[in-house]
Formats: sequence, structure tokens, C-alpha cells
Amino acid sequence: MQVTFDLPDDVVAQLHPLEDKLPQVLELGLRELNAIAQVGFSRVAEVLEFLASLPIVSTLLTPQKNCLKSYARYTEDIPVKKVKPQNR
Repeated sequence: MQVTFDLPDDVVAQLHPLEDKLPQVLELGLRELNAIAQVGFSRVAEVLEFLASLPIVSTLLTPQKNCLKSYARYTEDIPVKKVKPQNR
């Protein structure tokens, strides 16, 4: 299928080096948009980018201020079910 787009010059400049990968770029962009729309997945790309950088173990085990802030923002999006304690 052939599709024509009118894009801003700055976007064209970013896409030009990826010309042979445009179908993949579009597919990944659509996945990201769909993930953003789903509750609890709004920051998945951020986490995946971090993991894709292959961090060393000490980075993963050492809490950092930015990581803690990101975690706090991430957990705000997760719905929490309140469960009543059962009497035994």
C-alpha cells in the first residue's frame, strides 16, 4: 500500500535517515500510542529504554532520586483495589 503524508520539515529531517525502516517506525509508534492509552502502561517505553541501555547491576540495585520520582509517577497510574479484611 502506498500512503502520502504532509509532514513538518523537522519531522522529515528526523525520518530521512530511517527511510528504509519507515514501516517499523510506524509500527513502533502505533504500539507506543496504544500502550499510552492503556491504564498502567503509560511509562512502559521509559522503562524499556532504560533496560535496553543494559544497565549494570549496581545501577539497578541503587535507588536514584530520578528513578524514585519516576517510580512514584508510574505507580500513580496503577489502579488499586481496596480489599476488606476478612474476619477469621
